Amino acid sequence: MKKTNKNKLAERQSRRNNKITLIDGGVILFFNFCLVVCLAAFVFQGSPVLAADDEEEIQDDIEDLVDEKKDLEKDVEKTLTEIEAVNREISNTQVVIRKTNQTIEQYEETIEEKEKKIRTKEGNIKFKQQILAEYLRLFRRNRLEIGLITFDFQEDLGDYLREIESFEDFQAKIGEALNTIEKEKEEVVKEKEEVEEKKEEKEEALETQENQKQHLLYQENQKQAVLARTKSSISEVNSKISKLKTELSTLLGEKYDTGDIKDAIKYANKKTGVSKGFLFGMLSMESGLGKYTGGCYYKESNMNDTRKDYFKDICEDLDYNYKKQKVSCPPASYSGTGGAMGVAQFMSDTWMGYQDKIAAATGHNPPDPWSLVDGVMAMALKLENDGATESGDVRIVSPCSGKKVYVDWEDYAAMKYLGWSCYALTNYAPGIQNLKDGYDDL
Repeated sequence: MKKTNKNKLAERQSRRNNKITLIDGGVILFFNFCLVVCLAAFVFQGSPVLAADDEEEIQDDIEDLVDEKKDLEKDVEKTLTEIEAVNREISNTQVVIRKTNQTIEQYEETIEEKEKKIRTKEGNIKFKQQILAEYLRLFRRNRLEIGLITFDFQEDLGDYLREIESFEDFQAKIGEALNTIEKEKEEVVKEKEEVEEKKEEKEEALETQENQKQHLLYQENQKQAVLARTKSSISEVNSKISKLKTELSTLLGEKYDTGDIKDAIKYANKKTGVSKGFLFGMLSMESGLGKYTGGCYYKESNMNDTRKDYFKDICEDLDYNYKKQKVSCPPASYSGTGGAMGVAQFMSDTWMGYQDKIAAATGHNPPDPWSLVDGVMAMALKLENDGATESGDVRIVSPCSGKKVYVDWEDYAAMKYLGWSCYALTNYAPGIQNLKDGYDDL
C-alpha cells in the first residue's frame, strides 16, 4: 500500500515536472519564435530601408550641391563676360588716351615751332632796328655834312631837296617793313596762345580719360575678386560632393584593405615608373581607393553598343554575369554615359586596348577590371603612355582659354585620363596633386 502510494506520488510529481517542462519549453519556443520574427523583420525590412534612405539622402545632397555648382559656374561665366566687357572698355580708353597724347605732342611741337618763329622775328626786328638806326645816323650826318660843305644854293638846291625827299621815302618804307614784322610777330603770338589753349583742353580731356581708365581698372579688380570668391566656392562645393561620394562609396562599394592598396601601388610603380603618390591621388579621385567602383548595372549605364559588346566579352572571359556586374552610373552633372569598371574606372573599349599589356605586367590572363592589382596596373600603364613619367613641363593649348600654357606632365596625363576639358585642367588635375601626399599615410 505504501509502495503504491509512493508510485502514485512519483507519477504525479513526474507529470507535474513534465507539465512545467512543457510550459517552460513552450515559453522558450514562443520567445525564440518572436525573436526570430523580430530579427527577420529587422534584417529584411529595417536594414535595407535604412540603407536605401541613407543612399537616397546622400544622392539628394549630391544633386543639391551639383545644382549649386551649376549656379556658381553660371556666375563665373557671367563675371568673365563682365570682365571681358570692362577690358574692352579699358582697351578702348587706352586707344583714346594714346590718340590724345599724340595730339598733345603735336600741339607741343607746334607751340615750340611758333615760339621759335617768334624768337627769330624778334631777333630780326631788333637786328634790323639797330642797323637801321646806325645807318640813318651815319647817312644823315654824312649827307648833311657833305651837303653843307658843297652846297650851292643856286645850282644844287633842287637836287639837295630831292635827295632829302628820297631819303624820307626810304625811311618810310623801312618803317612799313618794321610794322609788317611786328604784325607777323603778333599773329604768331596769337596762334601760339590758341595752340596752348587747345593743348590745355586736351590735357583736361586726358586727365578725364585717365580717371575713367582708373575707374575701369578698379571695376576689373572688383570683378576679379568676385570671380576668385566664386571659384573658391566651386572648389568648396566640389570638395563637399567628393566627400558625399566617398560616403556613398562606403555605403555601396567594395572596400579594399589598406595594405593591399599600398602593395598594388608599389607593384604598378615598379613596373611602369609612375610615381606612387600620383597613383594614390588618381586612385583616390577615380574610385575613392576602390570604395566606389560603380552603383549601376548594365542596363542603367547608357553605354553605347560598342562598349556593351566589349563589356559582355570581358565578363564572359571572367565568368561574370554581365547583367549583375556593377559599373559606374551615368553622370548627373554633365552629359555622358556610365559603364566605367573597377578601381581604375576604365571604359570597356579602353580596357580592351590595354588588356594584353595588363596581362603581361601582372601575369593575370585575362586581367580583371574589378581586381585591385589589375585595375591599378591598368591605370599606371595608361598614365605612363600619356607621359606621366616624363620630367618637366609640356606646352598645351588650354581647353579653358585657347591659349598656349605649360603644365606638368602628370597633370597632362591626368587630363588625358579624365577627358580633355577645362574642368580637367582647373579642378581634376590640381585635386590629384593635392592628394598625392596621402600615400605616405597609408
